[in-house]
Amino acid sequence: MGKWKNAPVVYVIVQVRYSPVLSLKTYVPQIQENFRRNGFPAFDSRFNFQLAFSIPPPPEPEPAEPAIPLARTLSYMFSNRDRSQSFVLEENGLTLHVTDYLDFSWFLDLFLTHLEHIHGVISPDSSERIGLRYIDAVLPKPGSEVKEYLIPAVLGLSEQPVEGSVQHSYSETMLLNGNTSTISRIIARSGKIAFPPDMVGLPVQINSRFTEYEGTHALVDTDSFQTTRSPMEIQKLRDTLHQLHESVENAFDAVTTDFARADWKQEKP
Repeated sequence: MGKWKNAPVVYVIVQVRYSPVLSLKTYVPQIQENFRRNGFPAFDSRFNFQLAFSIPPPPEPEPAEPAIPLARTLSYMFSNRDRSQSFVLEENGLTLHVTDYLDFSWFLDLFLTHLEHIHGVISPDSSERIGLRYIDAVLPKPGSEVKEYLIPAVLGLSEQPVEGSVQHSYSETMLLNGNTSTISRIIARSGKIAFPPDMVGLPVQINSRFTEYEGTHALVDTDSFQTTRSPMEIQKLRDTLHQLHESVENAFDAVTTDFARADWKQEKP
């Protein structure tokens, strides 16, 4: 899909969560050197904060005002020169964010090459969650409408003759196939593209073709994942990610029309 002339791909994320390596900080210089020598010279680190829930002890007499428990973790970011590709390394996982997507083979090889190196350095015991997510933007060509690109079932009332001005339409479907879960979300609206809230502050630059667009459009957000503990084997991860990619493609094809694919599939010269 990424080699199409009018490819709708805005953002692609792949992630492998693995058993925690609490000594990660000591290995970061060695990992950063490999990234630096292979096209990822930019480096940064940041703290992430998450709610940490646990079973509280029995209350003492006149307990103090409870505080919201927070867990603080450190992540390390390795980006290419124009920040269209960025790896995020944590104690329990590696994530690749890409906005200059070419095709799945290129994307998968890029991710697994660096994951394999990291695995050789820190040797996590097992993978625990594997995920693949695509954000696609439906930007109708002049003279066309969103309803020509997406099936009616995911557009709600946004393309129906109802009284009032539709602000947005949202659809979400979750599919389960064996141990693979796939979530398909579609939001249609007018104005500038509004990206999902969890994309705010992510470490890559989005193509100006999408950030500068304003008008009626839709986002197709497809997320496929498996949550299964298994040994960290690169070939097995490759096979699983191929399965997830197939699930993403099936969901994407189910909500888009032949008209849409004809528009997007114009091959580059």
